[in-house]
Amino acid sequence: MTSTIKIAVAGGDVSPGQINLRFSSVYGKKEAVVTVPLPNAFIAEEIRWYLEDFAQHHPSERERAKDAETALIDHGKNLAFYIYCSKVLESSQPTDKRHTLLVEVEDSPEMPPSMLWEALERKDALDAFAQVDFAVVTRVFTSGPLGHGLRDIAIIDCNGEPNPLTVLIVSARADFEKDIPHRLVAQEALKSLDAVSHSLPKAKELTRVEVIHPATFNALQSHLEGQKPGYFSLVHLDLHGVEDDSGR
Repeated sequence: MTSTIKIAVAGGDVSPGQINLRFSSVYGKKEAVVTVPLPNAFIAEEIRWYLEDFAQHHPSERERAKDAETALIDHGKNLAFYIYCSKVLESSQPTDKRHTLLVEVEDSPEMPPSMLWEALERKDALDAFAQVDFAVVTRVFTSGPLGHGLRDIAIIDCNGEPNPLTVLIVSARADFEKDIPHRLVAQEALKSLDAVSHSLPKAKELTRVEVIHPATFNALQSHLEGQKPGYFSLVHLDLHGVEDDSGR
């Protein structure tokens, strides 16, 4: 069973700090316009910082990241609540069939950036839809430098565990003893991983590091082929070596 809902900005007068959103059920042919509050500007900026800047530029700001993640979760639940309250989705009874929810957001110039629809791309944001097994959240950009129709797509397994953050360090050195210390070369990747694992709930259980050494091209190929696509979140290349005639 699949339910599809489209979300776009609707016209009409609203009070400051509010926006009208049009919710449309594609197959049920239902439509509703709901007036919702805009997120607080400070909270929206903290969420944006958490999503875009925290891990790369400010990994040591763990307390700020905890608060920002909490705000992100709350905002995602609010967005899901607005969908639920629009009542355009057909109510479903428990069933043996798997239920997929398709959400398509028209990210037009009229859509305030503070709405941050990417907050829906989390399992904890979709708890309001008890019968949903999978959700596909698509943001369709109707303007911008990359042109009309660009799509950002996220697939959420609502019944599964979060994907672990797995870092693969590929270390190839011609003279391991005299070269730059291994952890010094990889320290930025390891610092970011350490910051995430210590600052976010349950993240330490979902982070891991794998190292290939000595790292030949054949060893790297074999290691990658031994895992399913997308298994590694980050591959750090520490390549100070050379390849000989045998591929080592």
